Amino acid sequence: MKKICVVPFTRRELPMLPGLRKGYQISDLVAPKGIAFEGEDVGALKNMNPMGQTITDDLDVAVGSTDVVFVSYVPSRYQSLRKYALHALFMAANSRKEIHCFLELTNDEKEAVNMACEKSQTSIAYYTFAVCDDKIYDLTRLHKFDVPVIYVSEEVPDCDGYEIFLMLAEKLSIEGKNVLAISEDVYNTFLGYECMKFGGNTEVGNQIFRLNILTYELYQAKHPDIILIKLPHPLMKYDDESLFDCGGTAYILSQAIPGDGCIYCTHAEVSGGTYWETFNEGVIAKFGYPIICVNVSNRIIDNAGDIHLSSLRIPENKVISRVKDMRAINDIPFLHLYNENDMQELYQKLLNEYLELPYGVI
Repeated sequence: MKKICVVPFTRRELPMLPGLRKGYQISDLVAPKGIAFEGEDVGALKNMNPMGQTITDDLDVAVGSTDVVFVSYVPSRYQSLRKYALHALFMAANSRKEIHCFLELTNDEKEAVNMACEKSQTSIAYYTFAVCDDKIYDLTRLHKFDVPVIYVSEEVPDCDGYEIFLMLAEKLSIEGKNVLAISEDVYNTFLGYECMKFGGNTEVGNQIFRLNILTYELYQAKHPDIILIKLPHPLMKYDDESLFDCGGTAYILSQAIPGDGCIYCTHAEVSGGTYWETFNEGVIAKFGYPIICVNVSNRIIDNAGDIHLSSLRIPENKVISRVKDMRAINDIPFLHLYNENDMQELYQKLLNEYLELPYGVI
């Protein structure tokens, strides 16, 4: 099995580690010292379960001792981190390492990298985000999907939605189910899942038919047992400062690919009382599907932070206690899906209520 190092490693790359281990031995996770990037560095992983990996800041040793270099995506606003990633990319090219590059490059940068790879006779694969086309689609027919469609959504960003999406896709695959897993996340392609841009600049009707047709093409090619879709934005607005897209993308998707249920990811300061019954009724009325379960992450909103809705993690035992309390007073299952037993409970629920019944039979 080839060795792979991930550089730069931030909390964005954490969800994909289990998938990465299926094909590689992870030799190093490289996190640079002295480069701040707004809570996305490895310091944000405090109070997480052990990853089983050591994080290093020694780029030279990491690149020198691996077979494959995974160069991570870096948002353009983090210029210092981007320069570090670009430096690592050239180091990998000059060291004759196999490269998987998610870093967005200018044409000049890409040309220089290609020349370095050609000179050292090494291979490089580039990955980019999916984009929307401007094609006008036939607005006369919506294709139907004869398998369950399950959405994964979040109350606010960074409630572990992508982690849960990948974990559930992996669990279903291990159990022998053929999963069509779709989201906007750029790492999907590398992990064997689908990357699709959900938004668009055309009118709403065309967006609905576009998503229906593109998903149906994947459905016909893969013949899945279940379709799993991670929403790119929270299901609804959070407050007047955090509108996100007011559930617009979720609504368009619900019309394009009608859902059967939603796994709703929230933070550990989860609301109590009768909130969830009322909220679930609203979700059904707006999107046409119920909440299957609520996943409680170990994140809480950091009200003392400079950035609105920034979060931090609390110890796992506090979350488990909170989940237990919420289960006692709600009909909707409350779970902490990092817990193996809770993930098994969700899988069994999907199996009993969606996968083992003849689909569409009442």
